[in-house]
Amino acid sequence: MSGMKSRKPSQFDIIRAYLRERSDWTPSHELRSVSTTFGWIGHQGDRRARTLAERGEILRRRNDDTGFAEYRVRIEPQESLFTGSEASGANS
Repeated sequence: MSGMKSRKPSQFDIIRAYLRERSDWTPSHELRSVSTTFGWIGHQGDRRARTLAERGEILRRRNDDTGFAEYRVRIEPQESLFTGSEASGANS
């Protein structure tokens, strides 16, 4: 054995993974005291999400209908399925 211990996921790790799984905007109140497949998010999950948003690691918006802050992970642009002249839109 190497003697190294695996690191327990932090609340930040769990929130990022949970939001990545949901992939849609998630209201802040749904990030408090919730059991996820990645681990437990404690009662300050909404505050942890706000910190992640302030760091630029996730996105935050205010839902004008409900008044709640909502969070989600940044969506990475998908690679184009086309290559070469098809990607530029040339149809010769």
